[in-house]
Amino acid sequence: MLFNSFQFLIFFPIVFLIYFAVPMRFRKYVMLAASLYFYMAWKPAYILLIIMTSLVAYFSALIMEKPQAAKYKKTVLIFALIINIGTLFLFKYFNFFNVTLSSVLGVKQLLPHFNLLLPIGISFYTFQTVSYFIDVYRGKFKAEKNYPYFLLYVTFFPQLVAGPIERADRLLPQLKNPKPFSYDSAAEGVRYMVLGMFKKIVIADNLAVCVDMVYGNLEGSNGLQLAIAAVIFTVQLYCDFAGYSDIAVGAARVFGVELMQNFHRPFFSKSMNEFWQRWHYSLAIWLRDYIYFPLGGSRCSAVRHLFNLLVVFFFSGLWHGASITYVLWGVLNGIIVVIEVLMRKPTDSAYKKLSLPRTLEKLIKIGYVYIIFVCTCIFVRADTLADVGYIYKTIWADKASYFNLAFVRESLAAMNLNTFNIVFYSLLIFSLFLIGLLSRKEPITRIVARQKTPIRWTIYILAVLVLFIFRYSGVANFIYFQF
Repeated sequence: MLFNSFQFLIFFPIVFLIYFAVPMRFRKYVMLAASLYFYMAWKPAYILLIIMTSLVAYFSALIMEKPQAAKYKKTVLIFALIINIGTLFLFKYFNFFNVTLSSVLGVKQLLPHFNLLLPIGISFYTFQTVSYFIDVYRGKFKAEKNYPYFLLYVTFFPQLVAGPIERADRLLPQLKNPKPFSYDSAAEGVRYMVLGMFKKIVIADNLAVCVDMVYGNLEGSNGLQLAIAAVIFTVQLYCDFAGYSDIAVGAARVFGVELMQNFHRPFFSKSMNEFWQRWHYSLAIWLRDYIYFPLGGSRCSAVRHLFNLLVVFFFSGLWHGASITYVLWGVLNGIIVVIEVLMRKPTDSAYKKLSLPRTLEKLIKIGYVYIIFVCTCIFVRADTLADVGYIYKTIWADKASYFNLAFVRESLAAMNLNTFNIVFYSLLIFSLFLIGLLSRKEPITRIVARQKTPIRWTIYILAVLVLFIFRYSGVANFIYFQF
């Protein structure tokens, strides 16, 4: 099992003290050793998988850069893709495609079923590795000749298992040229980490109790309970993933490394297209640069453009999980974005005719995006397609009872949503909304940093107290570790 949040709080300071205690030239080895140990804390043998795929990427990039190998450049690229994507396929997708193909053909499984443990974070480090040698192939980045540096780029522990998915041209130079200790950078990093832990262990993990209770007993839950769980899950999912991203950004910042921001206030989006540019930004731009643009992007016929969008969303769904529910989730979001593209002019014209106040128009658009997100996220949380159908059907079938106070009280009581829990969950969600509202122009961490010393330290003390008092007492892994 990988470190939980509080084990990480022991591991991190030790690495920090050693890292800044040794001379600059040895720091890469300290960080590399820490990163390898961090991953091996989950399952030691699987570090060999990262080393194997990274060696293939490393040597392939060196070969592709040699002038005398120009005629074999594409062959080397294909070989590196087969090894890296093939490894991801074997561990994550082989059984899914085997079962799906056999089902389509109406025969028994064509190939044996492999009971392989999915390597934690394999989708993240594979995409990061693939982007490196594709950029070298395109001539956008020079191949790294020092393997320890390259391995550190692949395994850098703050973002190894759940991103953000970094690019070599951003991350490698920072790892090769470590910065001296900076109090301001370290303080900003700690603020990000505290914010991330608040989102994860206070909001996401507490909300997960309610969500798991309902999804663990679908047939015993009524439509109102399923609807409430669907809404709460979207907040849980966001806080779980955005929380990890904040911790990753903060941990890296303490060491003087800048990682990209993975979330840009997605719940304030006014269209689904905008939402997916704000949610999991590092994956969005990876899919854009390595799938959408090579397919032609928007610089093609209108029909081809819409097809390209659908392909990108198909791969986005598949990236998230080897399941028909994830694939359909991706395709469904792609269809919604395509409809938005087709309806953009009529929609803008309709709003113009209505002449609504600007704030009201924004709220309507934001509400529309959130409702769509809630409805589609049922595909993410449900285990099977049959469960998805059951949830939608039950929510619709029980709609007449939602205004029955006795029914509502009984439903809430069965979910352990007493007055205290309702107020507690509402305050958690409101705090998240407030953070997003305050972060409109700059991150909340910088706003806190600008406050006068007494106010700033009062906020720090209160933040730590909240983490310890209201943290979830159980053990909860990050949702995106499974990807």
